[in-house]
Amino acid sequence: MAIQRRTLDLLPEIFRTKPNEKFLNATLDQLVQPSQLQKIDGYIGRKVGLGVSAADSYLLEPDVERATYQLEPGICYKTVDGQFTEDLITYPGLIDALTVRSANTTRHDRLFTSEYYTWDPFIDFDKLINFSQYYWLPSGPPSVDVSSTEISLTDEYTITRNTNSYTFSDIAGDNPVLTVIRGGNYKFIVNQTGNPIYIQTTPGAAGYVTGQPNQSARDVLGVSNNGEDNGIVEFLVPTAGAQNFYLNMPMVSNVDLVTNLRFDQINNRLVSEFNDEHNGIDSITDLKNRTLIFTNSNTGPKEDSGWQIQGRFDEYNFDANDTVFDPAEEITLKSDRYSVWRIEYVYDAAGQNPFMVLRNIKSINNLTKVHVQYGTTHNNMYFYKTAEGFFEQQPLISAINDVLYYQDANNENNFGIIRIVDEVNQLELNINDIIGRKTYTSPTGVVFTNGLKVQFRGRTLPNSYQDNSYYVEGVGSSIKLVDIRDLKTPETYTVSETVPFDLLGYDESPWDASLNAPIDQDYFTINRASPDKNAWSRSNRWFHENIITASAEYNNSSPVLDQTARATRPILE
Repeated sequence: MAIQRRTLDLLPEIFRTKPNEKFLNATLDQLVQPSQLQKIDGYIGRKVGLGVSAADSYLLEPDVERATYQLEPGICYKTVDGQFTEDLITYPGLIDALTVRSANTTRHDRLFTSEYYTWDPFIDFDKLINFSQYYWLPSGPPSVDVSSTEISLTDEYTITRNTNSYTFSDIAGDNPVLTVIRGGNYKFIVNQTGNPIYIQTTPGAAGYVTGQPNQSARDVLGVSNNGEDNGIVEFLVPTAGAQNFYLNMPMVSNVDLVTNLRFDQINNRLVSEFNDEHNGIDSITDLKNRTLIFTNSNTGPKEDSGWQIQGRFDEYNFDANDTVFDPAEEITLKSDRYSVWRIEYVYDAAGQNPFMVLRNIKSINNLTKVHVQYGTTHNNMYFYKTAEGFFEQQPLISAINDVLYYQDANNENNFGIIRIVDEVNQLELNINDIIGRKTYTSPTGVVFTNGLKVQFRGRTLPNSYQDNSYYVEGVGSSIKLVDIRDLKTPETYTVSETVPFDLLGYDESPWDASLNAPIDQDYFTINRASPDKNAWSRSNRWFHENIITASAEYNNSSPVLDQTARATRPILE
């Protein structure tokens, strides 16, 4: 027997009247009664579809309408981006709402019948309606660099030479400051015949290290084709410690001179004859007590090596006892040959006509270096002894520099700065973070739009995408990247674009002809991202005007809108 609670019993006896009893019984007593809930077990909702089994037990609904439409959403409200559901109403709720508003809901088929219906032709409505905003670009728009940071590990610049300045593609202004990352790879494309461009450690058209005209500033580590005037100058930026081998090598001695002459070309030679023949050693003619090292690597036998100490002609009287004609003694040890020698003057009996005698005064260990103090060519340079025991010149130390310069060879004032920064936490650009998303903006601010041509620079994962170009499609639903290499048009009916010589700037389009660049406008086409890669998709070259202007803005150039390439009628895509 259920327990019945009466709120009337909580009142003072004087208030327990019949009117109050009736009022409380109809109101508060209904709220304070013990619950009479019954535990039941069963499914509710749809009885057909995925995950539904015939053996499942469903609760019986009170009427057919609830059994048919229970929990089925009739109207769904989503957020603006379409990712989340804000609210929904079930189908029975929708019918009830219409009934409350005096709608005739006895026949649902008539209730939702309309004289009009929505038809989706599966075409791009923007190209159909706003066709005048689209241009046919056989080679597509200029590519836009996309990377994980503002500074890419790899990049290409097309350089244009002006009267007193250079301009670089993708960078605004004249003679801009370039910033590169250690470990990066950068290519500079030039087309300025007769006007070489150099990357060097100090500015100046002469190309010498400041205060040292015998040292070239253009022997920069990592630069290939330096001084190119029509081609590509490539810079593989070394790490700051790339030349530590030379910097950490101990300097063990100072020497006066360096020569590549043979030993026997100096030893026992008259000073006057030697200076007349060779103009001294490295333009130094006062050779008395000068120290020197040899840089030749002669290893031949005996007189072929040049390492023989030969007697001076007519040094002994004719048929002198215990002497032979033209006596010679060979220096056999490499450690003796490639050591420090001193030039001593020896005079004849009259104290005149000095000749030079070389004396070995100091051994030099392998992998140590010496500093040269005199001479026109080698003054203030370092030479090191290799592991093989020969002397070689230490190269220009440029890897530790944080600043380099690009310099025109014919214009002193036409130069700019290249700043070198360390790679700190260089992030990878993950392509999987792009594909499938509805929208995407790169870390460098490039907003992905349908038709945009992007080129991934720097560290990219997977690395097969690095330095390759792709068209962006599917923005708004699911982004796809279409590899430009897949858009080949080998069909015989396709006419490829031709570019007259010198019509456009260098590297703006392929020279003379462009394969896979159809010039005939096709107003019946298919989206470039079609998975079957059909002929219509591969030849589709329609691009919105905003793509052309955005690409130019990202590349710091002026947009080119060729009105002859503009669509003149609706496009069905």
